[in-house]
Amino acid sequence: MLDLDALEREGTPGPFTIKLGGRPWKLADPQELDWKQLDRLGTVSAEMDLRLLLGEQFGEFRKLSLPGWKFEKLMEAWRAHYGLGGPGEADASST
Repeated sequence: MLDLDALEREGTPGPFTIKLGGRPWKLADPQELDWKQLDRLGTVSAEMDLRLLLGEQFGEFRKLSLPGWKFEKLMEAWRAHYGLGGPGEADASST
């Protein structure tokens, strides 16, 4: 029997943190998101992506200005940090 309650993840990368508005923000590890949220990531909107990745921090983060080109750099760096492919690509862990 596979005991998911006792299963521990190995080899996790450190947290992905950015700085905006003079303070640090920690974005979620995609492997730690609940499985019900995974299908929404990258499909609904940039706002939904940040809501999922920032969790409780989202309300404060939303008050800040973030130009689209910086959002793209943010998501590119987040994907690279966790070894994910770009939008529409297979992630590196599945190969």
